[in-house]
Amino acid sequence: MKIRVLVVDDDEDLLFLAEKFLTRENDKFELVSANTDQEALQILEEENFDAIVCDHYLGPHSMTGLDLLEWVRDSHPNIPFIIFTGRSQESVAIRALNLGADFYLKKGSQDIKDLFSQIALRIKTEVESRRTEEALETAYNELERRVKERTAELEEINRQLLHEISERQKVEDALRLQRDLGNTLCKTHNLIEALDHILKASVHLEGVDCGGIYLADTNTGNFDLPSSTGISAHFLKAFSGRRGAESIKEPKYLSTSDIVTSKNIEKEYRDLTSVAIIPVLFDGVPKAILALGSHSYDEIPIRDRHTLEAIATQIGAYMTRLEVENTIMSQKKSLQ
Repeated sequence: MKIRVLVVDDDEDLLFLAEKFLTRENDKFELVSANTDQEALQILEEENFDAIVCDHYLGPHSMTGLDLLEWVRDSHPNIPFIIFTGRSQESVAIRALNLGADFYLKKGSQDIKDLFSQIALRIKTEVESRRTEEALETAYNELERRVKERTAELEEINRQLLHEISERQKVEDALRLQRDLGNTLCKTHNLIEALDHILKASVHLEGVDCGGIYLADTNTGNFDLPSSTGISAHFLKAFSGRRGAESIKEPKYLSTSDIVTSKNIEKEYRDLTSVAIIPVLFDGVPKAILALGSHSYDEIPIRDRHTLEAIATQIGAYMTRLEVENTIMSQKKSLQ
């Protein structure tokens, strides 16, 4: 890989020697020369370099090599910078190193060939060191990126697993609730007591915190509320719509937006966030209605909707069984 080196010196002869000896020392060197500070600054603005070799003295009307070093460190903090001078000034060497020079050499203290041989070695050493650091940093950043990606993937997998486990547990809880409710209803022969059991089971579902079970009066056609928790008898009317409860032939679910935008819902129910109205049909006519509400969920979850509709079916089955038992009992009495 080529090593691009910017050599800055006001001495044209030295620039020529630098080109000659440095490229001879290392054929990977690609030299660019500048003999004024302004030329060097312009070149640095336009091109990229792997190293800079600069004389301290750049002429009477120019900035010094230390000034150029200071500017370079502000904009190119990682470029190896080698400074040399013909002046034997310890203060220059100290300031150069303090400003971030990677190496300091004094011209005239050794043979010119040895000088450039030493410069070539320092360029090679510094550039390879910087490239190794950059490669390691790039590799580390790539490794860190991959670790973050993998960690995010694992977190997402764990989240999905936890969600699936939670959902599976909720489904199992819902099935257990229906099973236990069925067992309880088999032992119950009082309708109101049975409705209380059903309502208690319903409000145990996630998010559901109030509700009631309405029964149609066979004489008046009105819906009475024999079992409730947290709602009044007017609840069903508030959410039945203009056609009334008797027109409800399929489950009706209201979300927060439905409740907020509706003009027919009374103020006392505006704090509800979701509602479920589920009819229990006999020959297409609602004979009972399971009405439930939530103050925390924006809508009744799909999973709970299936469970509530299954519970409504249990209500219908229980009422049918109770009606059959009452009919059989009446017939037995009439035969006695």
